[in-house]
Amino acid sequence: MNSINPNVPESLMESLNAIAAQLMGRCLSADGSFALVEEALDKAIAQVRGQLVDLALASAQNGFSRELSCDTCRNRLTRWGGHSRVIVTAHGEGRLPVERWHCRWCNKDVYPILVRNGLTDSQYTIGARRVIAEEAAEAPYAHAARRLSVRGIIVSATQVDQIAQEIGHWRAHEEECARAYLMLSGRDLALPLHDKSAWERVPAHVAGVLSVDGGKVRSTTPAQDGQGLEWFETRAGVVSLNCDEAPKVFVAGMKEPDKLFETLLSQSRPLVGKRLLVFVADGARWIWDRVTQFFPKAVQVLDIYHAAEHVGSAARACWGAESEQANQWVSSARRMLMQPGGLASVLRELCQCLKRGTCVDADQVKMEMRYLWTNRGRMHYAQLIAQGLPIGSGIMESAIKQTSSQRLRQPGMMWTRERANLMLRLRAACLNDSLHFTTQRHEAIAAKQFKVYAKAA
Repeated sequence: MNSINPNVPESLMESLNAIAAQLMGRCLSADGSFALVEEALDKAIAQVRGQLVDLALASAQNGFSRELSCDTCRNRLTRWGGHSRVIVTAHGEGRLPVERWHCRWCNKDVYPILVRNGLTDSQYTIGARRVIAEEAAEAPYAHAARRLSVRGIIVSATQVDQIAQEIGHWRAHEEECARAYLMLSGRDLALPLHDKSAWERVPAHVAGVLSVDGGKVRSTTPAQDGQGLEWFETRAGVVSLNCDEAPKVFVAGMKEPDKLFETLLSQSRPLVGKRLLVFVADGARWIWDRVTQFFPKAVQVLDIYHAAEHVGSAARACWGAESEQANQWVSSARRMLMQPGGLASVLRELCQCLKRGTCVDADQVKMEMRYLWTNRGRMHYAQLIAQGLPIGSGIMESAIKQTSSQRLRQPGMMWTRERANLMLRLRAACLNDSLHFTTQRHEAIAAKQFKVYAKAA
């Protein structure tokens, strides 16, 4: 096994010629049917893929020869036979000739190629597990298994679930490490979770945009009133830049509000740097209290669509839901608020209505006025527009849809909190196109574990 068998390439070519001959025969007998041609191509591609994966795995083992020592007693290991094992790679299934090494002093066996690739307790390479997890983040497990089979990765729905949980745990652990390190030390952990290159290309004067919100996911627990199942809340955040085609980073999971903001801070700081920050969200108290704490220098903006809804609600309470004046206010609420002094004009008109005593529901009017007054410092829309800064949280609505609704709220789906948390972390990582950072680190961990054996006595 010290060198590649010179006959392998020739035997491979013979095999490929045989596959090509079979393909041509099936196509010639297809009577012009492209459906039959495509079926023949599927079979041929699967055969070729298997041949190439086998060759690649065998060549990798052949090039892996070196002197090894026992991790316990440090004495030299000796080759002690081997066996063939099925390995599933990111490009399909193949057979790996696995060398067994033996320590005569400790009387134990070691399989270095498996240790080197994190395969001691799995037949799926780390790369294959990443591909499986990415598919699981996009579609239900059974659908993901079918889609993976086209790529030569044979896996059951149950295995897809297990691997998705494994990778989800990896990602959750990394996010928690980055969050905890920042909170304890005040410094960013040198643990890249995202590709910063696209962010660094955007000019420094372009503002960073942040937002958070919550969503609902159906649980497996029956509702207390006996009507259907309970729903529980998930939370998500998004970091972006105030420019067209700006990169985005999503944060999601079953997080307490403080941990959500800590995670958002740990993942946004390396990306936005010293840019001006704009935090856009609805009027939830739990959000703004923490924005002041975690992003004290950020410009706070109440989402204008939420603000307009409260203006419309106040108008209906003033003049009646069916009145022409209320309908005019509802349709023009955003335009009114975007005018210089727009909020002051709205509040002035509502006050006059209260003074006249003609309100349909005075208590509702007062409640909506209180909401608008409390958020008045976040509603300088005309000034924000003049500065080219965002005034709407459409980016957050899209983030909730992408991280949660599209995957966790498909028909008939039910989730435990733990499974939902892992899937949200996994989904966010895939949307950020950053899952490969996680799997690369685990590949490095496996390589580090192997180095213990590579230090020959």
